[in-house]
Amino acid sequence: FLRLTNCFYYVHNLLSLPVIDYYCVVPINTAEKNMHYLRKKTLTIILLVAGIISILIGSYVIVPKMMVVGQALLYLSTDYVKKDELDINSMTYTALKGILKASVDPNTALSEGGIKALLSAISDPYTRYINRNEFQEFLSEMNREIIGIGVMISTNDSGQIIITNVLPDSPAEKAGVTSGDILLSVDGNSLSDIAEAGSLLRGDEATTVVIEVIHPGEEIAVFITIKRAKITVPSVNSYTINDTILYIRLYSFSDNSATEFIQVLSQFDNEIIVGLILDLRDNPGGLLNEAVTIASQFLLKDTVVVHQVNGNFEVKEAYYSEGPSYTHYINDDFPVAILINGGTASASEVVAGALRDKKNNSILIGTESYGKGAVNHVFRLIDGSALVVTSAYWLTPNSYYVGNDSALIPDILIQLSEMDAQLDAAIEHIIDYNASR
Repeated sequence: FLRLTNCFYYVHNLLSLPVIDYYCVVPINTAEKNMHYLRKKTLTIILLVAGIISILIGSYVIVPKMMVVGQALLYLSTDYVKKDELDINSMTYTALKGILKASVDPNTALSEGGIKALLSAISDPYTRYINRNEFQEFLSEMNREIIGIGVMISTNDSGQIIITNVLPDSPAEKAGVTSGDILLSVDGNSLSDIAEAGSLLRGDEATTVVIEVIHPGEEIAVFITIKRAKITVPSVNSYTINDTILYIRLYSFSDNSATEFIQVLSQFDNEIIVGLILDLRDNPGGLLNEAVTIASQFLLKDTVVVHQVNGNFEVKEAYYSEGPSYTHYINDDFPVAILINGGTASASEVVAGALRDKKNNSILIGTESYGKGAVNHVFRLIDGSALVVTSAYWLTPNSYYVGNDSALIPDILIQLSEMDAQLDAAIEHIIDYNASR
């Protein structure tokens, strides 16, 4: 709009120039005067044509951007969890101001400026705008494809960043990185938090990164050079401990996560397995339907898995257990230890909360979860960007809300250590439980 206004202003000024004023200063004959009028008329026609072209070009540029902003406003007004509290007129005006501001900022697209201005009126941390590149990265992560070195990281009680898992056959594993390594720096940059560490570890394919780590049991740091690669992150990793305890780690809740999870259960559906450790640490969540199916493997059919509520915390609908694929895992005397930490969020908390509330002999071990009690919908916008909208909140089966500084509190609180004391506690719990039967 500002660009279009400037165009009008420019054309108006040119058309309003006192071209005839100089005739009063310099005497000229009639022929010359007619020629000057002809030139002025020609100039006027040229400027009018230029104005029309500018308007068309401006419309071509601005209208699609306005459509994107309008699309975002439509999704907010129809899907946002507190849509009844939105002042659409005020938000529209705010969006226009955002567009005007973006029009003089070469680093901000008009639509991005308008949508971010819209979101400034919403006090919800999970409703956010994702530009086209970020959305492509988001889709890659949902498809479990990343470019990096292949490690999972977390923090211990001292605030140190710990490598909690090294993906099989990853660049990190080939370079000698091990679980329990303390990550000190990336490319010479000291690390302040996990988000910064994760950002520095990612990059373009085939580029190198130098990490500084201290291996478990050692005191001297070493520098390791690793070439980044495209990695398909597994959804599920499993193995047995002492041949009697099944360990399953879930990295995310993406497409086919539940199918892969059930396939693992099918391999150990026998009396030899006396307990299960479900590792949900640093699992950021994902698809709610996948979480419901996985929780169903430990709950009787039609048991409530999660309540979905509106902005007033009135129940909109409930999701129920689909029933287990194998009955061995729902026995009352079959213990399940769920490992959680500050990276356990969203769908991961749905599963952990459902099992804590409804599965006998289930226990949470580790540290407090992240605390994301929001259900989000992702809407793709016409320019390839996306809008993430909080459409509802959720409660555990026993109506516990995970959010607003509330989280899942572990039954056994243990900080992460180099030797994984949390996993050791889970193993000990299952052994002790079976010994006491």
